[in-house]
Amino acid sequence: MVTVSDMPVHSTHKLNPDSLRKLFRDIPRVAGTEAVNHFKSHFRLGGFYDDSLRRWRPRKPNAKRNNGRGLLMNTGALRRSIRVIRTTPEGVTVGSDLPYAKAHNEGAQTQRQVTVRTHARKAHTRSWKGKKQDVQKSIVDRHQRSMNINLPQRKFIGNSQWLNRKISIRIIRLMRNTL
Repeated sequence: MVTVSDMPVHSTHKLNPDSLRKLFRDIPRVAGTEAVNHFKSHFRLGGFYDDSLRRWRPRKPNAKRNNGRGLLMNTGALRRSIRVIRTTPEGVTVGSDLPYAKAHNEGAQTQRQVTVRTHARKAHTRSWKGKKQDVQKSIVDRHQRSMNINLPQRKFIGNSQWLNRKISIRIIRLMRNTL
């Protein structure tokens, strides 16, 4: 935490009420901008930076999206959705309004009903109780199926010591320039 006593104050310097008002108006804006930039950088880093970088768990090796694209990056909508939600004199709230942002940030285990489309099964041979059987080609009708979905936690928004240090440095710099 940075306090005003950490700043060198000259005895000849008088505090201007207008500059103090401007300072207190600008501090939440600066902190919010710094937080948004910090949280968006996690997509480039591939992990969450608190006191050190905690990398996200990689995708499974056979995943369809393993074509060189970063984790949590399909269209970039999740990264672009990070913004300042609310600014008050006491603090700033940064978040995302996308419904799946919380599931990715905190991890989720859900069970959903999915629709399996009509498809054909190929003819093949199988062994059962030591006997070989020929299985004919068949058509599977469209049906519902229960599917377990396990999203690992890939935190990109949260409390960060590194972010607190960056905000403190920016606020000190702003105070020196304003006062």
